[in-house]
Amino acid sequence: MECSFDFPITTNCIVSKLVACIGDRVVECNIRDREEAKLRYDDAIAAGNAAVLGDKKKDAVSIKMGNLLPGETAIINVGLLEDLKIEGGAWAYSVPSSFFPNYSKHSETKSIDILQYKFSYEIKIFAGDKIMYLSAPSGSAPKFNADKSEATISGQEIGKQLRVFYRSFSMQVPRLLYE
Repeated sequence: MECSFDFPITTNCIVSKLVACIGDRVVECNIRDREEAKLRYDDAIAAGNAAVLGDKKKDAVSIKMGNLLPGETAIINVGLLEDLKIEGGAWAYSVPSSFFPNYSKHSETKSIDILQYKFSYEIKIFAGDKIMYLSAPSGSAPKFNADKSEATISGQEIGKQLRVFYRSFSMQVPRLLYE
């Protein structure tokens, strides 16, 4: 069985990690030339091995997993890096809800017994100095390091959009630039 997962990303987003756990096997993906990666994927599938292929386009990532056994569990872990923008005086990060698809809306009975899926997220903030303000999605429990310069936000439920805002101490320090 082959399955695929496509999700949108911003044009300045970098995929930093792709790991798939298929049953009891862990497949850590490496960056390769697109054609070479496709050949290696096809060869692994033809040999009867489980395989993973990720492809980043301008504004989307596509992940294929092949030779999954019926009923086999697969977990995809994707690491993304992205520059943040300042909105309303805070660093802002958002992920559209299309990143977390709702397959039940495509089911006639509104319950999917064959396809079991679960999405979760973990956002790590490395502020460089003390985080003074953090707005995280409801249901998530932010955890800070000892000096509050780093935070981790984890959760499973999102609304229309996953949005995180934070302010650090250095954002409050006025700076003067002159020529």
